[in-house]
Amino acid sequence: MVVDCSVSLLTNAAAQKGQKEILREMVLKTLAGFQKKIAPQALNSLFDRVGFHPVAVVMETEKLALYVDDRDTITMEDLDAMVGRTREDALYELTDAFGKRQGARTLVLLHRLLGQEVHSLAILATMRNYLRKLLILRSFQLRSNPSWQPSMNANQFQNTYLPALKECGEWSEVLKGHPYALFMSFSQAQKFSCTALQKMLTLLLKAEFRLKGSPLAADLVLEELFLTMLKLKRL
Repeated sequence: MVVDCSVSLLTNAAAQKGQKEILREMVLKTLAGFQKKIAPQALNSLFDRVGFHPVAVVMETEKLALYVDDRDTITMEDLDAMVGRTREDALYELTDAFGKRQGARTLVLLHRLLGQEVHSLAILATMRNYLRKLLILRSFQLRSNPSWQPSMNANQFQNTYLPALKECGEWSEVLKGHPYALFMSFSQAQKFSCTALQKMLTLLLKAEFRLKGSPLAADLVLEELFLTMLKLKRL
């Protein structure tokens, strides 16, 4: 039997093109804020290395803009110096898998990072920052004014919810960055409860003490930590 895959392939290609256009807009808007540009080859390579992770794309773009200092154009050499050659190497891949409740992928990425000699405390620091931000965003979502709606799309978030939230004047540093990247972070935050996030931060602190003061292997401590946190995510 012959299966015609032309439609699915075209659909997939169209989706990838759409994703790349979103990322391109985010990169150029971020760089405009720094009065910087990026070479076309470097831009395409940035997409390949980071993948479709809007928050990470903005973070890496900001890092590149700061790295080039007085120069106005980011080159391939700058990209090679500051952005890992494979997106699997990046710590944000781990938080992405965790935020999407992908337990198996989370553990695979954890062991891959440890195998590449990423320090266990660096992994904990990344998770701590990630969970703290989610907790802040989740607390925003529990407010009655402005009102967060789980069905909110990116345009509604950018044009209505985010401006109203910024008027409150609290945690302004958390609300910086590209609106679409913030929208993706808010979308992840709604999958967690404040109670679960607080418990995860407590578990993370205990794991840090164990890493610093016990003879247990780092991979065992971190694996137990992630397995326990993954069980809490539905609370």
